[in-house]
Amino acid sequence: MNIIASFSAETASKKGFFHVQAIDIHPQFSSRLLNMIFRMSSFEMNFFTAYEECLRDKEEKIKELTLSISSVIYEIMQLLTLDFGSIKMDKKTKLHDWFSRIKQTLESLDHSNKQNGEFVIQIKRKIIQVGEMMDLSRLALAQHLQKLHSNLDTLAALYNLSEEEKRRMQRSAEPSYLWPVLDDWTPRIQCQVLDSSDAQTVRTLFFKLSLSINVLCEQLIGQAYSFHLERHLRVILQSIPHKLFSLLKNTLSPLLQQPWEHDVDKRYMKMMADFDDNFRLAETTCTISNLSLGVSRMALKRVGFLSVNPKELLEEGIRRELVSELPLLLSVSEALHSLEGSRKSLI
Repeated sequence: MNIIASFSAETASKKGFFHVQAIDIHPQFSSRLLNMIFRMSSFEMNFFTAYEECLRDKEEKIKELTLSISSVIYEIMQLLTLDFGSIKMDKKTKLHDWFSRIKQTLESLDHSNKQNGEFVIQIKRKIIQVGEMMDLSRLALAQHLQKLHSNLDTLAALYNLSEEEKRRMQRSAEPSYLWPVLDDWTPRIQCQVLDSSDAQTVRTLFFKLSLSINVLCEQLIGQAYSFHLERHLRVILQSIPHKLFSLLKNTLSPLLQQPWEHDVDKRYMKMMADFDDNFRLAETTCTISNLSLGVSRMALKRVGFLSVNPKELLEEGIRRELVSELPLLLSVSEALHSLEGSRKSLI
């Protein structure tokens, strides 16, 4: 109500003036933002359409471009057989053989290996280095070398095309932020379509919105597999407490149940210092320490989309073992107390 009063007051406050100004600017800003979204959607639709076409014809285009590059290299080799410039004939012969090896190497590349993109760029860098050392930019080879550099860049780009890269770019363009404002923008989109008589903008916008569906499907599948992995990790780590409790039961229980009198004859001291039992106890303690320390130091923080803490999983397994073991221990203790009470009553 204070804001409304500040709007209608003849002498509006400074805060009210800024609110009025923001309301006046908002429609203009919203309209500009919508136009920017349309332009961005149009660019992305054209880009992904062209990318899919290039990806579909990737092998054929690589063959055509490799033939074109081989033709340019052959022309360079022919020029090197002529007598021109200040380069000595033996250097021209070496350059001729070197370009011949480059030509054979490019023609023998596997078209399905995406790592060839970086290899083609390395070849281009070597050609540039040799051209600078031999000062080929001033000779008749300069135009051919410039064309060769351009074709090698295009060939490297073709080799780098892949479905994985397309999905990565789609995730970068993921438009889930547009869904909350779609209802508010629907009347504006309708007005723009009716005023311009152009439905292409609607097509581009909904093309962009559909990208989020593909990304959402990948995220759902990734989360499902993440839960699957986390469940297996939980089962594996929580088998450790079960092993620890079984070791303690097999090692400590016999030692604790062995009766000892208050006064011990020195002849039985060696029996009390049973080295075999003590060794098993030390070995069990070392095993427990190593397992616990290994889990606590496990540098595993994420499994897919899920955050995990191996230490917490281990502690959860220990609590579960305690829940199953403590009732048994308490029942045994109560039975012993009842037997002791019965014995005393008989005395």
